[in-house]
Amino acid sequence: MSQTLTLTPVRRPATVQNLLRRSGLLGPRVILPSLLFWATMLMFTGQRLILFLTTLDRFHGVPAGTIVKSFAVGLRFDAAIACMLALPLLAATAAASPNLLAKRSFRWIVSAYGGLAAALVLFTCVADICFFQEFGLRLNYQALEYTQYAAVYRIVWEQYPVIWFALATLAILAAATWSLNCWGLARQPRSPWWQAIWPLLLIPIAVVGIRGGLRNRPMNSSAAYINDSPTVVQLTLNGCYTLRDAVYKFANDTELAEFYPLLKDDEALARARQILAQPNDRFFDDADNPLRRLTDSGRPRNDYNVALVVLESMSWHYIGALGEHCFFGSCVLDRPAGSGLALVRSAANDLMPVSGIWTSGPWP
Repeated sequence: MSQTLTLTPVRRPATVQNLLRRSGLLGPRVILPSLLFWATMLMFTGQRLILFLTTLDRFHGVPAGTIVKSFAVGLRFDAAIACMLALPLLAATAAASPNLLAKRSFRWIVSAYGGLAAALVLFTCVADICFFQEFGLRLNYQALEYTQYAAVYRIVWEQYPVIWFALATLAILAAATWSLNCWGLARQPRSPWWQAIWPLLLIPIAVVGIRGGLRNRPMNSSAAYINDSPTVVQLTLNGCYTLRDAVYKFANDTELAEFYPLLKDDEALARARQILAQPNDRFFDDADNPLRRLTDSGRPRNDYNVALVVLESMSWHYIGALGEHCFFGSCVLDRPAGSGLALVRSAANDLMPVSGIWTSGPWP
């Protein structure tokens, strides 16, 4: 008596993960840009946390709620850069045919782009930490200005482990490229044409993220001014974002008039005089310097020995007498500065202004 065996295929349970894979939301067209986006966001958040912990003294007196808000608002700047980096991958995976998407050469090219982007972001984050610790600022136009001086390169070479930074960047490039190719493309199922709808839908979302919202004007650095403390503002910003703005303005010679309505020269001069003038000031008719004036206190003249202190790039946080918590061993400067005269309205007409000028007052 013979028996016939019938093999019935076992169907896998319709789990959420399987449904997402079949729909293409976990396919290579979406997973690769998503991996780059979230890796970038993670690096930026980690860098902001490192900045906060390594410069904790600068946040003396700042409420914890303000710090939390700084991290939350900073995500907008982080997302703008992350979307900017992920956008080319969205466009490439949306336009790629199923055959092209399955080719090894194409997979390595797009993975290499993602790896290079991740490595450059990490390198910029490290440079941004060093710049912040030195100047209390994110990477900006000053960083571009310093690249014009040969002495700066020598100082950087002598004071920072440049070789180790370069080797670490190359290691991140290789590791990120391999990871994106392995987890983002090679291990993913074949993606049919209709799944290109997902990156096409994500492209407008990425554009909104780059703009920082749906307003008529794109987001700018003013969104970071959530507190009067300059340290909180700089913590909120993103070094890649501020450096990108600086490069764009340098390359395009951007004028303020393109972003803000400017006053006419006569009206601007009149307002400047009104702000600067003291009750007994007398302005000179000097065409080269229309703000030149003579200040008369109305008191008899006394002769003093005055020590004038001018420090190039002296950031606000170096002098506690200017309103910030004393650190970096600046208490020695605080004592004469606190009893002297701080010229808080002084500025230089240059891209690298003198950040602080104060006199010691009467000196014995």
